[in-house]
Amino acid sequence: MTSPRRHYMRPLALTFCNLALWLASTSAQARCDWGSGSPTYMTFQRDMGTFWVPRDAPIGALIGKANLFTTNDQGAILTCFYDPVIPVTARLPNSAPLFAGSLPPVGGKPVDGRVMETNIKGVGVFIDLIYPYDGSASNTFTPDDGTAIPYSGAMTQDTAIGMPLRAVYGEAMFIKIGDIDPGPQRIDQEVFHGFIHTLGKVMDYRVKATVNRAQCTLKADAVSADPVLLGDYSVDDFKGIGTHTPAIPFHITLNDCEDNSTPGAKRADVYIFLDGVKGSTPIDADQGLFSLTTAEGDEGAKGIGIQILRSDNSPMPLQSDQLMKELDIGLTRLDFRARFVQTEPKVTPGVAEGALNFTVSYR
Repeated sequence: MTSPRRHYMRPLALTFCNLALWLASTSAQARCDWGSGSPTYMTFQRDMGTFWVPRDAPIGALIGKANLFTTNDQGAILTCFYDPVIPVTARLPNSAPLFAGSLPPVGGKPVDGRVMETNIKGVGVFIDLIYPYDGSASNTFTPDDGTAIPYSGAMTQDTAIGMPLRAVYGEAMFIKIGDIDPGPQRIDQEVFHGFIHTLGKVMDYRVKATVNRAQCTLKADAVSADPVLLGDYSVDDFKGIGTHTPAIPFHITLNDCEDNSTPGAKRADVYIFLDGVKGSTPIDADQGLFSLTTAEGDEGAKGIGIQILRSDNSPMPLQSDQLMKELDIGLTRLDFRARFVQTEPKVTPGVAEGALNFTVSYR
């Protein structure tokens, strides 16, 4: 009877050992799962639009910013859960080289050491992530050292809610890191990829954008009169809605203008975009009519607005790119006129000021 007993116990011990190893392996791998039938890799790409940068902008200047949001091209679904034994981690290193120079904060954010070079000379990009990489909820990664790329973090809180990783959220800031060639420059660059937990490399993210270096220099005294003085008037000068004062001319001068068009071809056209600031908002954008700035107390005039006109007295629309003229080599002058317009049945005396911001572009 002794020999059969030894023969019986040996396979039982071996079977139990194999079962224990299989369970431990499955538990470690199961905290980040691809959805049923889901692809097992994610590529993200986003076209962030067109940006203009002044030719004389300093190194470190913000060229433009855009939202990162996009879902992955494959429609893949990846979800992670907290694991107290084996921490669920994320590592999103830069795949584009980091700019080696020193940069000041941009938009209030420290960017030094985290701006990636793009395929366009002189243009870098800073990527700042939000959910689920910002520790804002239990089902997120808590960052080790900020939310910018290159990034690392781990899930630190128990949660019954899975963390979805099918989309990327955050902001991209394009920053001048050197001389930029004239004309439209097309960015098409993979900037980071991602390693999630025990799954290894699971994603990459590509940015696309067009950056145009402005053909002219915009100097501090570009506006002929700043502020443009529209004159002093009595409430009796306004006889009803639509009544206006004489239009006062002013101009914006663009200096050192050059063109990169093919020799003999038409030069670039100059466009301008006008929008209210300091409390001035459009009353009738198509007619170039906007409100006065917000005045403290009751000192501000009421019942009137300001209208911007072209040099031929036609309305200058607001909040849209407006064609002005073909670029003049050297100096390009943009002529305008401005006047007060009664907008309400009753006009109240007081200080009447308005403010506009302008953006010049070239096409």
